[in-house]
Amino acid sequence: MECGMEIKMDIQVSDILNMKKMHPCKNQGSDCFEVLRIGMDIRVKCMGCNRSMIISREKLEKRWGNKIIPHIFYLSKLL
Repeated sequence: MECGMEIKMDIQVSDILNMKKMHPCKNQGSDCFEVLRIGMDIRVKCMGCNRSMIISREKLEKRWGNKIIPHIFYLSKLL
């Protein structure tokens, strides 16, 4: 990656993001987060404990594991 280049995240509401690290939930830690709202900041929900949090785009890009799973595919794997 060259200096000054930005990676644009092409995410939609209800997409599942696979993060680099697990969320430190008590019993049900998960590295998958569902996108609830997109704006200046992004609201995501942990798929393990259902806790939602607001995170800035900059922090999310650092913690993001470079994998986006569309919501429909994630649900089909669970069934």
